[in-house]
Amino acid sequence: MYRLKIFLVFAAVMVFFQSVFFPAPGMARQIHVNVNGQILNSSDILIENGHTLVSCRVFSEQLGAEVKWNAVTRTVTITRKQDIIRLTPGSATAFKNGAKINLDVSAIIIGGRLYVPLKALAESLGAKVVWDEARSTVLVDNGYCPVCVSLKK
Repeated sequence: MYRLKIFLVFAAVMVFFQSVFFPAPGMARQIHVNVNGQILNSSDILIENGHTLVSCRVFSEQLGAEVKWNAVTRTVTITRKQDIIRLTPGSATAFKNGAKINLDVSAIIIGGRLYVPLKALAESLGAKVVWDEARSTVLVDNGYCPVCVSLKK
């Protein structure tokens, strides 16, 4: 009886430690995205094959870009200053001012929202991208300040 109790305690401890140190598949840790000091909502972030995708409209507008969707050609056009970026859902290719950009993963539509690879879009819009491991946060900065722009008007 004593051995059975020891075995059960040992088994319970092993199960506990396994669940703490080895999370189940699909239980990836939550990451955050900070764009010019503003944290994106978790619904605007998607992890696909180890790559961070973000809501195209929300992310681009946080970087000071204008986003237009063409339903006929199923193409999104992102404009910031003199730069024009075009993306098509399902394609791993984008174009910046006509030059081809290879994406790590394809842009995808989920729930009526277009999600695009964060790093490629951020860098195409002139932003710096840094991973903060300690806070599980992607830091994106291009110096755009929406409050500053509205104050200048």
